[in-house]
Amino acid sequence: MEIVGSPIAIEVTKAAIAQMEEVNPILNAVAENFAEVSDDVAGAIMKLNSGTNRVKIAQKMTNANILKGQAVVRDYMSSSYLKCGY
Repeated sequence: MEIVGSPIAIEVTKAAIAQMEEVNPILNAVAENFAEVSDDVAGAIMKLNSGTNRVKIAQKMTNANILKGQAVVRDYMSSSYLKCGY
């Protein structure tokens, strides 16, 4: 982690971090694990929401929209993913 700021602020911040790590390394490990779990949970929520949004969008599509989308995907896949339909 790079700390940006005035030299005095950087030194004070580094000293505070070092002191916290010395005082309670277990707490530091817990904080790091919490951050990793938070990232995992955020990713899972995004996956769930993307499915919900996909359904909402699909419900608003006309048959013509669906046929056009399928054609675009067929062209894209048959071109080894090089020919984008946009």
